[in-house]
Amino acid sequence: MHRLASCHPPDVDRPGPSLSGTQAIAVRERRGFGKAPAIGRTTMILTFTQLVPEPEPDLEDYVRAKLARLETVITIKSAHVTLLQSPCHFPFRATVHLEVPGPDLRADELGHTQMAALDSAFANLKEQSSLCHAG
Repeated sequence: MHRLASCHPPDVDRPGPSLSGTQAIAVRERRGFGKAPAIGRTTMILTFTQLVPEPEPDLEDYVRAKLARLETVITIKSAHVTLLQSPCHFPFRATVHLEVPGPDLRADELGHTQMAALDSAFANLKEQSSLCHAG
């Protein structure tokens, strides 16, 4: 008989299957013991891509923190965040697509720094969520 895998970490009291390094990190993050802020017991899928010459590893934690704040307002099924170098006057562009109940939320913003572009995109999404999903 096959057991279905749960998306939640196994209880501490009962023994569970041995986890690979990546799975163990994800379990610690969900429980709040990892580097990234705990988003809670959620099934949100995060896809974060940095298409810049020098990707910053700390930006994924920054994006997770922004999503955690946004998740207090609206339930997020999945988030697709892309940060890329822009040929425009503003050197960085952040595009974010959130799959949420109801119409999806999208933001495409420019900034002088990577964090500024991400901040603008998440500010746009927060405004959209308060307008479209108030209730």
